[in-house]
Amino acid sequence: AEEFQSLMKECKVLSADENVPVFQKGDTYVSLDYCLNTLAQFEVDNNIISKMPDNLNDLVDASLFEDVKKELDSNAKSE
Repeated sequence: AEEFQSLMKECKVLSADENVPVFQKGDTYVSLDYCLNTLAQFEVDNNIISKMPDNLNDLVDASLFEDVKKELDSNAKSE
């Protein structure tokens, strides 16, 4: 428990609203899409991988987040 507490001090848990841009295409490190593409390009440039992966978009499935966000928004409207 102590180790977990010390790790959590360095961790910021984002709200649902703060997570929205994480799952959208963007041009900053907030966007997972941007991060994945930037990392893959770095790996190509440094001969870690031979070419850009074709399936980067398949690595992130935002559907669970989107479903939860809709439910949270719906509950907030009904209160």
